Amino acid sequence: MKKLFRAIGWMVLVPLVLWLAAGCSGRPVAQGPNIIVLLVDTMRADHLGCYGYGRNTSPEMDKLAREGVLFKNAYAPSSWTLPSTASLLTSLYPREHGATDTTKAIARKAVGLAERLHKAGYDTAAFSANYSLVTAERGFDRGCDHFELFVKEGSEISAEELNKSRKLLDFAMKIKAVDAEELNAAALKWFDGREETSRPVFMYLHYMDPHSPYEAPEPFRTVFDPHYTGEVDGTNVFGAIYRDEFELTERDKEHVIALYDGEIAYADTQIRDLLNELDKRGLLDDALVIITADHGEEMFERGKIGHGPTLYDEVVRVPLIMWQKQFEQAGTTVDAYASLVDVVPTVLSVCGIERKGALRGTPLLPPGDSVGSDTVWVEVDEELLFYSHKRAVIWNGWKLIRSEDGDELYRCVDDPPERENLADSNPRLVETLSNRMDEFYKQLKRGKAPAVELDEEARRKLRSLGYVARGERSSNDDRE
Repeated sequence: MKKLFRAIGWMVLVPLVLWLAAGCSGRPVAQGPNIIVLLVDTMRADHLGCYGYGRNTSPEMDKLAREGVLFKNAYAPSSWTLPSTASLLTSLYPREHGATDTTKAIARKAVGLAERLHKAGYDTAAFSANYSLVTAERGFDRGCDHFELFVKEGSEISAEELNKSRKLLDFAMKIKAVDAEELNAAALKWFDGREETSRPVFMYLHYMDPHSPYEAPEPFRTVFDPHYTGEVDGTNVFGAIYRDEFELTERDKEHVIALYDGEIAYADTQIRDLLNELDKRGLLDDALVIITADHGEEMFERGKIGHGPTLYDEVVRVPLIMWQKQFEQAGTTVDAYASLVDVVPTVLSVCGIERKGALRGTPLLPPGDSVGSDTVWVEVDEELLFYSHKRAVIWNGWKLIRSEDGDELYRCVDDPPERENLADSNPRLVETLSNRMDEFYKQLKRGKAPAVELDEEARRKLRSLGYVARGERSSNDDRE
């Protein structure tokens, strides 16, 4: 009988010891590296030095690219924040995670990166300055030990009130986006305030610089165009373009581009400052840092400014840099196509976490001949703001865009601005790529996304971020 009691005692004690070793939470303690994902909203790839830009907008990111891995041809799965960011964090395409328009949240069955890492034993946190779209209400807090949504000081509602309530859309036009410096401070405060733990961390920061309005703090606002004396600024330019409030000169357009570049330069310094502080805390000794964007921005290439309705490269080609200290492949440039859906599988592979459930992407590390793809897929399917329903496939230097306006075929390697539509002169290629597109989208099961209420105030808030409804566009808008 005594032996029986001893056996029962061990049966109780061993699970208890394991539970205590897991931090009294029932979760394991992960052994993988720290993961830092920095997303710079609206940062197009070709305005960074490491992607060939002439202005010195990105010395820190250029340095990280030289010391890490630069993906030369990375694409967002969509042309605006909500579907693209959801794809980044779930490795699902927009129609699968369901967050395809402003009335939707991420489907509940879609498992995010924070959820996967939390379950594996990571401390997880996300900090979002995108007060309209990257919110708890839309599902971006799932799996986070700590999630913060930020608004600028002076807004009519505080960040504390927003974080207590999921009714964010009720507070339209009462809030303003914070600068990257404030987001960094919050991330460091969270890290420093954690209880003593052996868990590695996952941190996701969603900066709103250089998203419109283009109003970087000085000296960045004037650094690239200090002598401009006109009246155009980073806010009223949208009225000029979409509501014909006044006519822009070429000089005005140059100034707006300089304002946008100043926003990138400001974000670059904040990335530098954050990484320096994390390094002081020893967080970068064993960390994977990923820098990317959710989409780019049109800068008058087709007479417009902004993003959302189009699938041209200035909007859907994004920077993607992966960095670790002592990277064995430091300075590697990957020319093959990559997609934001590849980020989650890459992180799981680096962390030694088993891939479970639906994942559309493939690991991008370590870089090699088998990394990347010869094909990427992009779409926009939004009714309320853009009235835009387009799909694109990019394959071996070609891009096919399909919409109700007809087919567009571009030879991107020879025509980067995508000016010459070659669809009529290449009917066989159009047919081949169209068939591939149809087959690809047939295999994607549409996710059941929770609805998000969108009242008139919420729409005004989205307009404050440069999202313009079709009814507001000028009569000569061709909705490219």
